Amino acid sequence: MSKALADLGYVAGKEREPKPLFWAWVNSDYSKTIKFCEKAEAFQDSPFSFPNT
Repeated sequence: MSKALADLGYVAGKEREPKPLFWAWVNSDYSKTIKFCEKAEAFQDSPFSFPNT
């Protein structure tokens, strides 16, 4: 997925970096996820594949 995003010209977020955001997501705390989103244009995997994200 990251290669496809790069081929399309997107700056993709690092796949492993948001893994710790899982517990924030469990607690409906999206502030850390929003801050992470400032680092790139496209994202893959968790927490972006979770409901309400």
